[in-house]
Amino acid sequence: MSDISKIKVIEEMEEFKILCRKLDELSISILKTLQSIMVERKYLDANLKEGYINMAKARYLMRGQKIGILQVNNSNLIATFKISSYLDVDEGVEYLNYKVDEDSLPEKDVNLKFRTVNAEKQLVDDQTSDSATDEVDSQTEGLRTSKDSMHSNSSDPLKWFGVLVPESLRTCQSRFKQSACTALNITSLHNKLRELQKEYNTLKSQKISLHSLVVPKDHSSEPVCHNLVK
Repeated sequence: MSDISKIKVIEEMEEFKILCRKLDELSISILKTLQSIMVERKYLDANLKEGYINMAKARYLMRGQKIGILQVNNSNLIATFKISSYLDVDEGVEYLNYKVDEDSLPEKDVNLKFRTVNAEKQLVDDQTSDSATDEVDSQTEGLRTSKDSMHSNSSDPLKWFGVLVPESLRTCQSRFKQSACTALNITSLHNKLRELQKEYNTLKSQKISLHSLVVPKDHSSEPVCHNLVK
């Protein structure tokens, strides 16, 4: 074998090792993204469950005043959230990310948790602090007078059910708003996962093509290095 051939084989081996290393890194990124999606879905389920429970409590407390779709004015609905999308880069891939414009939110909603896709460590901690936050919010809402409510945003859906509504209905609204934000995070994570999978399949095809060059035909079909996801 000539020196040129030896150099070419060495370069191909190095390229093959680099591909294996990139595939391993992508495998870890895919697993982390899947874990984030699972945690976000659990957080979404918890918020939806508590929202429906508080809606049932509000219906019981208001007795004669029903809470339902008949109180909704379909001809004059205005979106509470304004959503924007942008291209984000993370883990070496570019994907479409969604977020809620904070400028479109009233001041009382600034405490909603708008987490980015990189905040996996905060997800579990946020759930434990929700109960304490709800108690503080409940006390704050209880101090509001009917005059303050009259001057609040007229587009607030709570006004469809009267000026003085039960605290459980306010909590229900807050939980559903948080659920909408969490749903956006899940969508962004799915977009990221899709791009990671595309990049993984592309590198895997390159690895298969290169493997046929660096491994002799009479050698075992097993690759030299193994990545986590095959």
